[in-house]
Amino acid sequence: MIVNRVEDYMVDAERLKNDFHLLFSNCFTFNSPKDKVYKEGQRIKQIIDKKIESKMEKLTLNALKN
Repeated sequence: MIVNRVEDYMVDAERLKNDFHLLFSNCFTFNSPKDKVYKEGQRIKQIIDKKIESKMEKLTLNALKN
């Protein structure tokens, strides 16, 4: 069913989000807040979080329509 596929996509999106958060957590743990890597990690994390959240909202809305 379509709903099952959407739920599967949601799980995959959540896994992707968790993987990125682990990556950023490591970035922030092993780099100083003054380092360029740390600052770029913060910037990229904000972008990734917005993109993933947007995709998850669209999937949810599509699932509710069906």
